[in-house]
Amino acid sequence: MKPTKTFLFLLCILAVVLPMYFSLHDEPESTTRPQTPLVETRERIRPERQREKTEKKDKAEKEAPSLSSLPLQWEKDSLMRLYKKLYRLDADIFEDELLGDVPLTSFEYDSAGAGRYLLQDFFARLLALRHPLHAGLLASWYEKPDFWNEDLPGKRASFVRVLHYGGSLVENDYVTGTLRRLMQEDFGGRGVGLLPLFQPGSTRVPLKRSGKWHVSRPKKNALGGNFGVYTACLAPPPINALTPKTSDKGFIQIGIPEEYRRQGLFLECILHEDVSGNQLQVDADARKLSAIRTVELPGQQRRTYALPPQTKQADLTLTLSKNAILYALSLNDTVGVCVDNLAFKDNEGTVFSPNNRRFLINQLHLLNTGLIIYQFDGSAALGKNKDYGYYKMSLMKELGHIRMLMPQTPVIVVGTASSGHIDRILDIQRECAFACGCVFWNLDRALGGDNAMARWAEAQPALVSRNLSHFTPMGADWAGKLFYRAFLHDYRRFLLQEKKNMMLQRARQLLPASQKSQS
Repeated sequence: MKPTKTFLFLLCILAVVLPMYFSLHDEPESTTRPQTPLVETRERIRPERQREKTEKKDKAEKEAPSLSSLPLQWEKDSLMRLYKKLYRLDADIFEDELLGDVPLTSFEYDSAGAGRYLLQDFFARLLALRHPLHAGLLASWYEKPDFWNEDLPGKRASFVRVLHYGGSLVENDYVTGTLRRLMQEDFGGRGVGLLPLFQPGSTRVPLKRSGKWHVSRPKKNALGGNFGVYTACLAPPPINALTPKTSDKGFIQIGIPEEYRRQGLFLECILHEDVSGNQLQVDADARKLSAIRTVELPGQQRRTYALPPQTKQADLTLTLSKNAILYALSLNDTVGVCVDNLAFKDNEGTVFSPNNRRFLINQLHLLNTGLIIYQFDGSAALGKNKDYGYYKMSLMKELGHIRMLMPQTPVIVVGTASSGHIDRILDIQRECAFACGCVFWNLDRALGGDNAMARWAEAQPALVSRNLSHFTPMGADWAGKLFYRAFLHDYRRFLLQEKKNMMLQRARQLLPASQKSQS
């Protein structure tokens, strides 16, 4: 056989035999060699551990979301929706187009920050007044009480009073009237507050005093009497001061302006603690009223009478027997804010020190005083000889006296604004304010500085009278708006700071425990 044919024959045999051989020696699937025990265990445990890790991760994300998911959680949080409502910078808060180009004159604080902290506490009260239904909820947001939210529902009253003391610049309710209107628009409240018992006709509320009243005022050599916020009081005549019974009477007639008649205001009387219900009679349009509330503190009491709507005239009659003393009379609401005008013409500014300390503290608490504005130009204390040493000592005494009596109540000292060189007076006022932990606001700088009062008197229309000691109605309105703009500037800063504090507190509540300990 030829070699070629032999080779082809062998290839055919191999093509037939080899497949048969491999098919006979190939093991079936059922007889596959089993895995070792170690490999089998590893393959079984791996998916179980993976599943446990996934379950733990899902559980942790549900219980405490991560930082990246906090914004989404806040959007769904009802408290955060409330926060957006409470702490937004409201568009309706006071803005005046005429003051748009006037530079802002901010409040000044001492280096220790005492005045700032006290004023922030007052801002917190205003915030609670603006949103009274949420005061308790706001307090619960914080893990630990802050300087203002501790016992917020019980601590924050529904009414707060601002006492505005001043000299000739605030007579006739000037400046004060603008502050009252703006604050009541933003934070609620109605009425004019304390009535001018000793300067009739100085407000928009007509008041007539008659009868046998005796005006009791402090004497230079006999200080420390029970006079109250007016530094004066209406008492029985000296002949009746120790008489248990008498027929002498004192009368006060109050005309209610048209703008207040439909509001249904309240008449509040601060009286001596010995005055009984039979001695005092209050009538509204010849209809006798009964006190709806009486609050007593040592030495004095406060009686509140509700005037019916559309009341045109209120009459007060007091039988002037022993201790029948009237300290204050106020026409306002019992909620919101009221700014009281206490003008003392030609006064050195000694309005606190003549009072008995404990008596004045009780009266300020009865009136629910939350802020005191002190605005005297110092001309009466300086006198013709310009005794700056005496003026500094007198101012330090007054501010130190009220700060000692009301350590939790902020005091804003308004710097003088008058013609001539007043830099030294302003320096003294600023120094005394900071030394006593008060806030200082420079009225002269706000008006433009550099003999601003004289330039305001030459304006058209005039903003200051020719004697350079009184504002015109338009000038007083501008001065009040300048002050209130500085006030709202710091109020907004307070809101922004509270926003940061609340976001941090809320974030800590939403974080896992491990991340809380690290933060």
